[in-house]
Amino acid sequence: MLFLRVKEKIPVGKKEGVTVKVIAGEALGVKAPLDARTPAMYLDVHLEPNSTFEQVIPKGWNAFSYVYKGKAFFGEKKKEAKNKDCVVFKQGDNEEIVTIETKEEGAKVLLIAGQPLNEPVVSHGPFVLNDEKQLAKTFEDYQYGKNGFENAPTWSSEVRKMARSKSVDLSDE
Repeated sequence: MLFLRVKEKIPVGKKEGVTVKVIAGEALGVKAPLDARTPAMYLDVHLEPNSTFEQVIPKGWNAFSYVYKGKAFFGEKKKEAKNKDCVVFKQGDNEEIVTIETKEEGAKVLLIAGQPLNEPVVSHGPFVLNDEKQLAKTFEDYQYGKNGFENAPTWSSEVRKMARSKSVDLSDE
């Protein structure tokens, strides 16, 4: 669970050509005012043209980046990712440094990472839970419009349209 202290604003870190909103975790010497039960990082990174951002990902963490505007280049091989692309980073046995660069075009990307929970995962459709019993109960609640799904029978999602993006594989780096 993540909890933001309401009185505090999201802190911003800056360096030449780069601005980072630190929603969870730490970047550019700025720490988020967030308490997380499981260590996590959630950064909103804005890169001007011809800029570079580097971020340490702790050993064993899972990490990915989502480009939501512009074009960015990732890793030593400078793999290109553009608007609506998701970049999944290989989990390392050591601390990893993620490098994000821009060329003639700037970019806005989310960099999200966290310590694996190492819990069982069961999924079907949009639901992800820890076991089949929880999944069956959630489907029942959804079908009958109860326990948080009261508006489900008449609700329509706009997110589905945005979810048509490709992934960029960095696992060979």
